[in-house]
Amino acid sequence: MKKEYVHNENYENLESLRSGMYEYIEIWYNNSRIHSKIGFTSPNEYEESIKKGNKEIA
Repeated sequence: MKKEYVHNENYENLESLRSGMYEYIEIWYNNSRIHSKIGFTSPNEYEESIKKGNKEIA
């Protein structure tokens, strides 16, 4: 996360950092970024698959 987001941005204050981190995690990281450890799916896709019984917990 530091390499992908924190070090690539400038923040005016702590609140702008918090807001940016929330958006990064909730909008991009959990929805779009794929992870090899969970079958090259996003965390949200993986969670939905587990809820539907399609995958085992890693």
